[in-house]
Amino acid sequence: MRIVKTAEERRNEILDVAGRLFAAKGFDDTSITDIQNEVGIARGTLCYHFKSKEDILDAIIGGSREN
Repeated sequence: MRIVKTAEERRNEILDVAGRLFAAKGFDDTSITDIQNEVGIARGTLCYHFKSKEDILDAIIGGSREN
């Protein structure tokens, strides 16, 4: 069954997973596909929240949790 989350919850989940993967594998060795697979979302969902892997990193570094 599909779990429906608010946009804010999903965005925060992406940031949490990406941060963990970046720390474990490094930024360059973590792909968008790695992040989407770990979160369990479609690429379109990830792209809805972030335009690029760099945007995800900027949000993590900047501490931004809002769109």
